[in-house]
Amino acid sequence: MNRTLFGNVTRRSLLQSGIAAVVLSGILPDAQAAVAKEIPTLWLIGDSTMKVGTKDQQGWGDPVAQYFDPTEIRVMNRGRGGRSNRTFLTEKLWDAVLSEIKPGDFVVMQFGHNDGGPMDSGRARASIHDNSDDTKEVTIQETGVKETVHSYGWYLRRYITDAQKKGATPIVLSPVPRNSWGADGTVNRAAGDYGKWAMEAAKQTGAVFINFNEIIAKRYESNLPPARATGHRSAPRSCRTSVAHPASCRNFTVSVEDAGRPGPAVQRPTMTGAMRGRGGFGMACPMKKPRCGG
Repeated sequence: MNRTLFGNVTRRSLLQSGIAAVVLSGILPDAQAAVAKEIPTLWLIGDSTMKVGTKDQQGWGDPVAQYFDPTEIRVMNRGRGGRSNRTFLTEKLWDAVLSEIKPGDFVVMQFGHNDGGPMDSGRARASIHDNSDDTKEVTIQETGVKETVHSYGWYLRRYITDAQKKGATPIVLSPVPRNSWGADGTVNRAAGDYGKWAMEAAKQTGAVFINFNEIIAKRYESNLPPARATGHRSAPRSCRTSVAHPASCRNFTVSVEDAGRPGPAVQRPTMTGAMRGRGGFGMACPMKKPRCGG
């Protein structure tokens, strides 16, 4: 029986209101804030230098969240170890992210560590090594699946244009440098390959480009002491990513704060600088204070 008690208020409406109150009371404070205020999301897509599941290793995409104000922006790290920008697409990982992107969001993309090797066997992660529109038809040897392989730059442009169509701001990063040093004691750069193609893809599509490779390489060089025997500088093998917390790596890795702060060994633009004043934030800064003024 749905008897009217007070005016238009019925037993059913009271029951429904009570259920809603119980449900809402169980929502965590952060979720309540998100419901009350529509905030943008910073989506991160990439390989294990961004997110890794290996013990005692950490991609930079996890600790970077602590540098953002959670009341202003939400950070979602969707990086996946072992993926190239080709397999991040073919395994539908990008589709899952794209389905959640909304206008005003940011999409940071960084690939390059897994984009070599065979195209048609094993992990079959390689792309055509340039920023062209060339394609190559391959058949995966182990499965017989046919696939059209595109260039490294093409896959980035795909992510960029998809994000732009959803009203998001794409930000392209050149790859984190490897632990690879030249005879002159400097880090080997990606300026002639993945870094170059990433820059070209960003420029071609009007996306923000940040030369992460150069920024971090310079920080490696400024932080590491010369080796006694060879005169070269080298980080411990366990220091796999740009941000790591094991004690053995503490002095050999680049912190998120380093990557976002201007200084003698760091060049603008950085990811934090690129985000300020873009995508509807206006003068508001999603970074935690005091970094908003940096």
